[in-house]
Amino acid sequence: MFLFNNPIICVIIIGALMNIPTFIALIKLEQMQKLQDQYSLELNLLTRRITSLTNRVDELAQQESENNNNLTSLSSSVRYFIQEHHEMENSKIMPTPQLSEMIGITIQEQIATEEMLCHNMKIPRSDGQYKITKNVCKTYPHVDEEYIAKRVAATIENNIEKARRGEE
Repeated sequence: MFLFNNPIICVIIIGALMNIPTFIALIKLEQMQKLQDQYSLELNLLTRRITSLTNRVDELAQQESENNNNLTSLSSSVRYFIQEHHEMENSKIMPTPQLSEMIGITIQEQIATEEMLCHNMKIPRSDGQYKITKNVCKTYPHVDEEYIAKRVAATIENNIEKARRGEE
């Protein structure tokens, strides 16, 4: 008990005993500091990665926007082209005298072809005039189809009249 009678030794022992939890707390605090540094480093790396990904997403969004603009422009151009094509296809013309003469020659050639195909038949085919009109319309797609149909009918009638009179 001699040790406990001396106040200096008692203070040192009590101080040493009181410092043990402090040392343990300091060791734990140091471990927590290392853990905090590690988490801080990982958080910093994640922040950089997120920033990089955000920039990449922004670039992709900008590219998508440009692609949408280009697609819209292309779509508009295609629609305009199709509309113009339909308008040109639907706007038929009446032929000039030179073109009318060429159409007449084409009709005569088509009639001659049909006559050659049907000359041995006992009953001629009823769709001959339709075929002739269709072929001439294909040859001259920009000419009014009604004009061609009338011209084919008139030419066939004319040929029939000539045949009746014995001119051909």
